[in-house]
Parts: sequence; C-alpha cells; structure tokens
Amino acid sequence: MKRIVTLIALFALPCAVAFAEERAPANPGPGVIVTQGSGAPLNGGFVGGGAWGQPADAAKYYIQSIDKFVALTDDQKQTMTDLFAARSKELADFNTQSADKLKAARDAMMAAYKSQDQEAITKASQDYQAIYAPMHDIMQKYNDKLDKVLTPAQKTKLTDGRLSDMIKMIAKPAELTDNQLKAVKDAVNTGDNPRENYQAIQNAVNDILTPAQKTAVNKSRAMMSVRGRFYAANLTADQLAQIETACDQIVKDTRLDLKAISEALNEKVNGLLTPEQKKALESAPKPGQPWTGPVGGAKSDALVPRLNPRDPK
Repeated sequence: MKRIVTLIALFALPCAVAFAEERAPANPGPGVIVTQGSGAPLNGGFVGGGAWGQPADAAKYYIQSIDKFVALTDDQKQTMTDLFAARSKELADFNTQSADKLKAARDAMMAAYKSQDQEAITKASQDYQAIYAPMHDIMQKYNDKLDKVLTPAQKTKLTDGRLSDMIKMIAKPAELTDNQLKAVKDAVNTGDNPRENYQAIQNAVNDILTPAQKTAVNKSRAMMSVRGRFYAANLTADQLAQIETACDQIVKDTRLDLKAISEALNEKVNGLLTPEQKKALESAPKPGQPWTGPVGGAKSDALVPRLNPRDPK
C-alpha cells in the first residue's frame, strides 16, 4: 500500500514489506527482524508493532482481522496458526544464519548516510536489499500458502470489507452515509488489494464529501500534519490549543485546498515557537536521515520516516 510505503525509509524496508503484506487480503502478517543499535533483535527478532511479538500473537491478530469480515472455520484458523509458526521458524533461522551479514549491511548503510556520498548510499542500499531478499522470499511463500486457505467467496467478501474500512478511515472524522460509501466503491477499481489504489480511493472520497464534511476532514488532516512536522518541537498543550483555534478559522475559507490550509497553519505554528523549540527542529533529523536518539527506550538504526502520511509536503 502506497500510503504505508511512503512512511518508511530503507532501514525500515523489511518492516514496511511485512506490515503492508499483513494488511493484504491473504498475507502472513508481520514477522519482521527489528534491531537495536547493537544489531540484536528485539522481542525475539520478530515484531511488527504492538502485540505482534510472537507467532501466536501475530496469528491471532491476523485471524481476528479476517474473521470480522469472513466467518473462518476452526480448521482454517488452525491452518493459519500453523503457517505463522512455520514462517517464524524460517525467519529465525534466516536471522541466525545471516546475523553477521545483516549487521554489516546496517553498519554500511549508516556509514553511507552519514558520509552523504550518493554513490556509497546507492551501493549500500542495493547490498542491504539483496541481503534481505531471502526474508522477502520467505514472506512471499507464506503469503501464497495463506492465500490458499481462503475460498474465492471469502476473498471477495474480505476485499469488500477492507475496502469499506479503508474508505471510512480516509474520510475520518466525517461519517459517510451508505450512499456515499457505495459511490466511492463504484468510482474505484481496487482489484484484490484496495491499498494498491489508495490515491484513487482518496480522490473518490474527496469528491463525495459535503462542504461540512470536507471542512472537518481538512481540519483533521492539517492538525495531523502539524503534529508530524513539528514533533521535535514538543508543542505544549497551550500551543496546540492556539493552533487548533487558528485551524478552525483557516478551514472556513472554502477556496483553500489542504496544501494551502497546511501552509497557512504552518506559518501560524512557526510564529508560536520558542527559540528552544526552533533549535530543536533545526537539529532534528529530517525524513530519510539516520536517527540515533532514543526510540522506545532503545537506540535505533532506523531512518526517520515522514511521520504523517497525510502531510501534503
């Protein structure tokens, strides 16, 4: 899904692939090698975020995400659970057998980005992806196996259910009517995976929103943009309250699109920043640059992603 992929830089590539696959109609869920600065895997080496630390947790989450749309049989649930366990073992074996190569690739990537040598970055990126290729092959193999667990009728129902969820998510905080939801579905051709056609869905949603709904959506997206763009400034509650008040006024101008609203709001935010906050923003790593500060209590080798997927910049 394009929206997910845009959030992730090269160091998060394995995580991005697994997370995107987890959301597809037939996927093995997360099962990602995530490391600390030392290169040691976190939580046994296979996490995709949240409570996905163990195969059973990932299988449970995956099954629940499908079962709410499709009535899975007990046999199907057991088959899925077994596939998660088998995939986890293969990924663990890959992680163990390739530990030195993986660490060397991460170190080379960090060194390349720190040097800002474009040729070195390109080579390190290619080497990094090549070393992780077997992991992607494992993930794809289990994608295919899980795909075969569902019947054709179940796959169709699952795709429609996930499309509905995506449309509602894009439209938040607006509550769409049944007619609006149907209009969006009729306007897009999503294929088996709605997330592969995210932009078309977003455009269709924008086309069917009422003026009041569009105002609410633009405000929500603009505020999300501010929180992502100025995250390093650690905005205070008072500042956020002032920003929200300013946003309420800006979105009243129906001539402004989301980009113009965000630009006007960013200007307002810049006027509220203290010298210390401005300094924090200047020193913070930009999207795509290495982050060596604390993440979840541990030093991370990940690159800094664009925090807000709806950020028009």
